[in-house]
Amino acid sequence: MSLHANSDTADNDFGEDPDIDIVSFSPNSGTYANADYAKARWGESPYVSVSFSDFRAGIGGYVGFTLNEAGRDYINKTGRTDFGARYSRDTDNSAPTWSSLDEARVNCHLADTAGTANDPRLVIEHAAGGGGGFVPTPMLQMLQVTGGIM
Repeated sequence: MSLHANSDTADNDFGEDPDIDIVSFSPNSGTYANADYAKARWGESPYVSVSFSDFRAGIGGYVGFTLNEAGRDYINKTGRTDFGARYSRDTDNSAPTWSSLDEARVNCHLADTAGTANDPRLVIEHAAGGGGGFVPTPMLQMLQVTGGIM
């Protein structure tokens, strides 16, 4: 999947290179509400992580994330899939060294941003099909023709 990184994408005043984690997200409904920002609605196990500096390098374009197996399995094949993006310090519940007025943030276009020019993308890559196809055996042909009655 890819997110379009805005031109003012990333600030990180903490002097570290944390990850941005892509996690599951379970909103209450198809429209987002304040209650959706409750911690319980956001996954704890990242499907993929990208370093803050790598995300920042993509400013003005798309930054790609390759989902792990759990992330691929999370995709709803027949409907909507919601992902969340979390700062790794939030995902693993470890605080950065605090300093007054410091911040860490990323800014990207999301699906509910007006227009579609910079929407998130999901690209499916797969290997070529294997070989000459399926040749049924006589027994399987009989089951197919008779609807399983022999």
